[in-house]
Amino acid sequence: MNPWDAYPELKRELDVNDADLDLDPYWLPELALRFKESGRTPKKETKAAFLSLFEDPLEWFDTDLFTITAVEEVYKVIRSFAEQDPAVEINLPTIEELFPYGE
Repeated sequence: MNPWDAYPELKRELDVNDADLDLDPYWLPELALRFKESGRTPKKETKAAFLSLFEDPLEWFDTDLFTITAVEEVYKVIRSFAEQDPAVEINLPTIEELFPYGE
């Protein structure tokens, strides 16, 4: 599944009609948090495709919007969502890769 197709699919599975969560990379962590907190079980393929977006910083990361602390918080949510049933593996970029020169 295309990762960007997984995003609206997860919104449908969660019954999220929030216009704020339209296809905007900055809302990706929010959708993961809402899904995690809902306790719902997404389809594994959809979840894996969605989480793969976080493996590529070009899909969601912007140094103008994120600090190291903010990325650490996002990573907590993403890792927790990945571990939730059905568990999927995710390989997130390191903080050093995202901030090679610090903040």
